[in-house]
Amino acid sequence: MINTKNNVCGRDKYLGNEYNNTARFISYSFGYQLISSLIDSGKILEVGGGNKVLSNMFKQDGFDVVTADLDPSNSPDIVSDVRDLSKHFSSNSFDVIYLFQVLEHIPIDDLSETLKSLSALTNKYVVVSLPKISPYFQLIFHAPFMQRFFKKEYLDLSFHLKMNKNYTLDPGHYWEIGSVGVDEAIVRKHMNSHFKSVRELSPQLNKLHSFFILEK
Repeated sequence: MINTKNNVCGRDKYLGNEYNNTARFISYSFGYQLISSLIDSGKILEVGGGNKVLSNMFKQDGFDVVTADLDPSNSPDIVSDVRDLSKHFSSNSFDVIYLFQVLEHIPIDDLSETLKSLSALTNKYVVVSLPKISPYFQLIFHAPFMQRFFKKEYLDLSFHLKMNKNYTLDPGHYWEIGSVGVDEAIVRKHMNSHFKSVRELSPQLNKLHSFFILEK
């Protein structure tokens, strides 16, 4: 979904290998596991799900899932811009609201009010993922004893490289973490204004997607 009222992507965006690559499915898996660790039942709002990979998984797990998207061709339950969701739902309607790769499609000046609205609609959590401009070097170790001794599947040795300021944003993105004038501190400031707790994580095998668990 391109979440600007005059710039909508059709379903063709979600077809083919270029979009449905390994890194994206790593993020799908990571997001799925995050939300599953927060609640084991309840009502979920998916915003901008596009191809509905995650919403279908949660429905199969027995969750009550509502989908919202700006693009009617994606057949959402509710056609709405993320900034207008409060027109469709009452306060505390959902246990979890998730928006993966969505908020960068609205101007950064709209971010704070949008987060405020989302905080009102959830009774507990909002989970967000955002693109991060940060080339990185990564070395991954995996061995049979990793889980036993380190409590993790991979040992990740990675570091980020300094970003070239001439970076061109993806089409439809107003900003990304690390783009000119939008660093991580600014994004976290907006989040902290409307949620009591903000926790950041990223998939070990896809450092270009930053996930935030926002607790009301």
